[in-house]
Amino acid sequence: MNKFLSSTCLILLATTAQVSAQSMIDAELSFAYINAPDDSFDYQLQGGGSAEFSAGPISFQTDVLFYKYEGVNDWARSYGLHAFYEVAPGLDVGLAYANDDYDYGIAYLEAKYVSGSNAFEGYYGVVVDNADDTYFGIEYTRSLGAIGSMTDVDVIVGYAVNYYEGSPSVTNPYVGTSIGLGSGFSVDARYASMDSGDYRYVTLGVTKTFGAGTTFGQRGFAGTFPGYSSRRTPAIWGVAVLAAPFCCGVAAPLPPSAKAPIRAPVKAAEQLQGGQGRNFRPFVRFESLDRLKPKVRRRRPLGQQRP
Repeated sequence: MNKFLSSTCLILLATTAQVSAQSMIDAELSFAYINAPDDSFDYQLQGGGSAEFSAGPISFQTDVLFYKYEGVNDWARSYGLHAFYEVAPGLDVGLAYANDDYDYGIAYLEAKYVSGSNAFEGYYGVVVDNADDTYFGIEYTRSLGAIGSMTDVDVIVGYAVNYYEGSPSVTNPYVGTSIGLGSGFSVDARYASMDSGDYRYVTLGVTKTFGAGTTFGQRGFAGTFPGYSSRRTPAIWGVAVLAAPFCCGVAAPLPPSAKAPIRAPVKAAEQLQGGQGRNFRPFVRFESLDRLKPKVRRRRPLGQQRP
């Protein structure tokens, strides 16, 4: 996994190094620390990037995100692909697909509209093999421009939700800011209160933007709900999941793969609960770093259109 992580980062770096020579390619690299005072772990780390290629009104964006929970040695991975069309100045509409090591493939419709200092981004997604598992989100960004030595200050407000069989499974209202420091660097911060305020997450990150940056946010679960350990169970089931390998012999020896930390607990939980599968939200969620850029990540400067 470490070799894969290193090679992927090198590919991203090589891509961004070409930005100055190929004006149609824009990119972002980010790293974030997410404090989780109410969760079953203390923090999550996320790192990743996106690259965007435009040919006239048609654009393609690729994402990769790595994330790691406190107490877990392996990094999980999330990736995504966007294809979109600029139907009018400032308005992009398209399709996206995202997947990660510990979740399902999700297909999206997405759109973004930029007008002056204001930007609106929205999306609707469906899990590929389960139409009852859907995602919805909307985000508003207001650029305040340069303030003192800060080259650009953005204020961000958003809401994301995962519906399962018509009922909210994970809710995520959040606020954040992104402060430009010059030379393409920015500091990002975000506060999220998920599951009706039961779980709080504070994100601090750094982003390097190449060219105009990328249009859309990452669509994997970890990017949409940064820090949240999905597949959460009630406390009694959490205890049962952790105790199963010792008292019931449910969990087999874990394979040497990045998926081992979550696959075994989920399998044990499903067996204990009668195999309810996707409807059952396991105790500790090891998901992908969906946002190398956390939800508060650097975006194309408001008012700046694609070359």
